[in-house]
Amino acid sequence: MKRTPLFAALLFIGCADAANLDAALMDKIEASVLMPAEAQGLDHYARYYGRDRDGSVRGVFTYPFAANSSDAQCEELGKGIIPCEEPKLPYPMLEAGERMWLKRGEDLPGISDGRCSVIEFTIPPEVVARPDQRWRIKLQCNGR
Repeated sequence: MKRTPLFAALLFIGCADAANLDAALMDKIEASVLMPAEAQGLDHYARYYGRDRDGSVRGVFTYPFAANSSDAQCEELGKGIIPCEEPKLPYPMLEAGERMWLKRGEDLPGISDGRCSVIEFTIPPEVVARPDQRWRIKLQCNGR
């Protein structure tokens, strides 16, 4: 198939529409969440979102990873047990207040415990399918 400028333009529009839908969905989620009392505000978290194969949307809010910590800090914190390398992730590490829509839900950061430094949630597909309705998403800190 010969690719024409029209095909390229339609492909770009389709990608732009998907990005706009993702941004609109993130906006809706962020306007609907009730943060736990012991948690910080949304702007203190790096926020990752993705859609699972069943159509549900999952999110992970986390304090930014300490990617810029010095080797000395890493050695002190890990006592030489944990290697001081940046993790190899399928996405860039975000700063506080930033957000990203990942292509696959299974690519979301997987962090166990973390108390209120990590908040994970899932929105079922039947709720995601009704974006015109008002959502109320009560979040819990991880490990509670």
